[in-house]
Amino acid sequence: MVMKNVSKPLKEKIVNIDTKYRTNYDLTNAAPIMVFGERLTEVRSIEVVSVDIPITFFNFRGDNDCATDGNNYLRIKNGGTSKMLVVTPNNYETNATLATEINAQLFILATDISYSVVNNKSFFKSETNSYSLATNVDINGNVNETNNRNNFGWTLGYRDTSYNLTPSGVYSEALLTLKTPRHLFLVLNEFSQGNTNSFVSPLENGNQNKNIIAKICLPSTTFGQTLCANRANGQLVSEVRKYLEKVNIQRMSLQLLDDAGRPVQLNGSDFSVCLRLVHD
Repeated sequence: MVMKNVSKPLKEKIVNIDTKYRTNYDLTNAAPIMVFGERLTEVRSIEVVSVDIPITFFNFRGDNDCATDGNNYLRIKNGGTSKMLVVTPNNYETNATLATEINAQLFILATDISYSVVNNKSFFKSETNSYSLATNVDINGNVNETNNRNNFGWTLGYRDTSYNLTPSGVYSEALLTLKTPRHLFLVLNEFSQGNTNSFVSPLENGNQNKNIIAKICLPSTTFGQTLCANRANGQLVSEVRKYLEKVNIQRMSLQLLDDAGRPVQLNGSDFSVCLRLVHD
């Protein structure tokens, strides 16, 4: 008797990964590589079941050695003299606390400029007409055209990149938004040539990282708590990453990105991911 169209039944395996247990632990590595003690063989597909993320990242963060894409500074210019307004990297939960910090930094730079929040909009006011404000700059005050939509001014509600400050004041066009980022992306790179990469997230001039596998929604969670995102609570959307051929996985790199594609700095904390693997 000759049996046709017979194949082994597929099996499932649940793999829990905690970045705390990565080898060669390094805080500066935003995309840690996890090495498995046991090779995962003949894998046909991977999907994310749940993610546990500590809410320890700041909504206003500065540049560091790994990234120069902070969102806590803008440039104030008086004639030919430029100064940088830099707020302390932190998690500002109320308009009042952010306004207090901005005014404290303004007092050091220019005592005749003030900031307030009026009807949830930002409001800069100068006692003279000699000041200008620029939001699309790097930490040195140089214009950075790639930073037009993810800078400090944008978060404060200013949609243009430069303004003249006047005694009558300048309101932001949009509302001040302290809840930033709005969501996160999970990047998973298993170093396989058969990866179909079917999760696409467009940016202004291209797509986000090609190895994105899931989107994590960020509800109103208190700083310091842990977000447990899964499909059941509606806070996780994951692709089922299917492979053109069966693959063997010995290691993988994991990374969290914000909604602008920037690596998320958890300030020394770690996150965990639960994966469902289908294999022969």
